[in-house]
Amino acid sequence: MSRCTPETARGRHVFEIAGYSLVRGLGIGNYIRSGTFSVGGYDWCIQYYPDGNSEDSDSNDWDTQSDEEDDDADNDEGYISVFLTLLSKDARQVRALCDLRLVNPATGLSPVMCYSNKKASGFSGEGSTWGSGKFKLRSELEASEYLRDDCLMIQCDLSVITGMPVSQSEPISDI
Repeated sequence: MSRCTPETARGRHVFEIAGYSLVRGLGIGNYIRSGTFSVGGYDWCIQYYPDGNSEDSDSNDWDTQSDEEDDDADNDEGYISVFLTLLSKDARQVRALCDLRLVNPATGLSPVMCYSNKKASGFSGEGSTWGSGKFKLRSELEASEYLRDDCLMIQCDLSVITGMPVSQSEPISDI
C-alpha cells in the first residue's frame, strides 16, 4: 500500500481600501492592486476593480455563495470585480485553493464567503488570475455592513499545493 498526502502552505491577506468613494469612478477595467504577499513560495496580490472588469473572467471552478449575480448580464457594469493574481516571474503550473470574502470593517469578521474555487485551480504563470468580474453588485455593497466609514476590506484565504509526496511501504509478506 502507498499513500499520497498533498502538502499545502496556507496564508491570509486582507486588502483594505480606505477612501472607497475616492476610487469609485476609476473606470471599467481599471484596478487597484494590493501589496504583494507570499504563500507557498510564490508572490500574489489581490486586484480590485471598483467599476468592474470588462472581461468575463468568472470560472466554473468558482462557487459563488452570493445571490446577487445576474447571469443575463453581458458585462460587469454595476459590479465590483475581485481577482487573485500570481506575480512570481518563474512560476509554472501552481495549484491553489482560494476563498475571497468581504470583511466587516467594524467587527473584523468575514462571515460570508463571496467566492471559493471548488477544486485546486491551476495558475499557469506570472499574471495568471482567478476571481470574479461579478464579485458583488455595487449598489448592494454600498448599502451593506461591509462598507463602513468609506472603508472596504477584502480577505483572501489561500492554500497553495506545495507537493504531493507518495509514501512507499514494505511489500506484504506471503507468510
